[in-house]
Amino acid sequence: MIKFNKVLLVDDDEVSNFINTQVLSDVNLADEIMIAMNGQEALDMLNQCARKHASQATTCCPDLIFLDLNMPVMNGFEFLQACEYCRKKKISIVILTSSSNQKDVETAHQFPQVKCYLNKPLTADKVQKALLQI
Repeated sequence: MIKFNKVLLVDDDEVSNFINTQVLSDVNLADEIMIAMNGQEALDMLNQCARKHASQATTCCPDLIFLDLNMPVMNGFEFLQACEYCRKKKISIVILTSSSNQKDVETAHQFPQVKCYLNKPLTADKVQKALLQI
C-alpha cells in the first residue's frame, strides 16, 4: 500500500474525524493525519504551507486530502474552487461524503484534483479503492 507523509481530513463532524483517523491509522496510510473542521480552515492551513519556504512547504503540507462536501463556513465545492495551491501542487483529493446525489458526483469530477468519490463511512476497503484511483 502507498504510504503518505501527511493526510488531511476536512469534515465538520468530530465523530467522523475520529473514526476516519482510526481507519487511516489502522491501514497505516500516513505518518501524520491532520484535521480541518471546514473548507476555510483547510484552505488557511494550505495557504500557510504555501507561504513557507518551498523546501519546508513540501514537508508541512498534505499529500492527500479526504474532503467532505457538506460543511458550514466553506463547503467542499467552495474549497475546491478556492484552492489554487491544490491545483498547483497536484494534491490528490478524495471526496468522502454522505451525499450520493449524482449531480454532486458529476460536479466533483469536474475538478482534476478529485481522484475518487466515496460515501461515508470510510472503511479499509474504501481506502484501497481510493488508492487505486490516485
